[in-house]
Amino acid sequence: MGGIIVRHRINEKFGYRVFIISCALSMVTILYVMLNITYFRTGSSAVTLVAALMGISLCLLVFFIGILVHIHRLERCQQLEQKIKEAQQEYVEKLLSLVDEQRNDILNAISVVTAYLQIGEFRRAQRYLEFIAADQLDKFDYHSKTWLSDPWEATLKQKQKEALVHGILFTVEEKLRPPEDERERRLVARLMANLIEDAFQGVLDVQDRHVWLRWHLEDGKAVLEVKNNQPGQASHFSEQGAEMEPAGRYLEDDIPEKYIWRLPICRQIAAEAGGILTVTNSGQTTTYRFVLQ
Repeated sequence: MGGIIVRHRINEKFGYRVFIISCALSMVTILYVMLNITYFRTGSSAVTLVAALMGISLCLLVFFIGILVHIHRLERCQQLEQKIKEAQQEYVEKLLSLVDEQRNDILNAISVVTAYLQIGEFRRAQRYLEFIAADQLDKFDYHSKTWLSDPWEATLKQKQKEALVHGILFTVEEKLRPPEDERERRLVARLMANLIEDAFQGVLDVQDRHVWLRWHLEDGKAVLEVKNNQPGQASHFSEQGAEMEPAGRYLEDDIPEKYIWRLPICRQIAAEAGGILTVTNSGQTTTYRFVLQ
């Protein structure tokens, strides 16, 4: 962006100099022609003087119009620079916030792993490190797709495109505005992205693939529901317990690592957002339900 501004300023200065030179040459030429025509037609010095004054006035008018146009261009350039500075400031603030959040995650992970090692719980320490690595990878992947956009709108647009690619009928019903708080909006949007992704994965083997999303108000609380037509038993998990375990239905060797930890990651995000997440299966559909407290 800085290079664009510099080039824009150089072009402005070059164009302004060309305009000044062209305007000055035009003024001299117009005055010279007008004076010669007036003098040879009238032979009167007074009339020639009046014509000279009129010519100067006309040239000055053109010159001042050019100055006003140039000032307008400068104002537009300044407005553009101000918008770029504001965008850069917003970018820096988001980056610092993300770095600070990542630093806190790493410090917390070190504390938890250290505690496990001190009491000899090596398996739990290993599992927690695996979970933290998957969680950080998920964060990076999510932020890379929604970094400079509204996370809520960017997530929905992205998932709608993915649904078309996989032949999934994706129905979205929003009866409530997204959270106003920026942090809460970002967390719920990330949770929504993971739940939709998990729902998509669950119907890939179904012939008539359908996923529903509802964001509505229920008993004064915001509720996010993601449902698919996946038969069978879903992986249930509660909000109790500190040990992170991978989801049981994702233990196959051909499943990517990020899918193994998706539901524990969702539980972690729900806890950070201050809500409760449950997964239920009716035999014909699987419903992911998040209630924001």
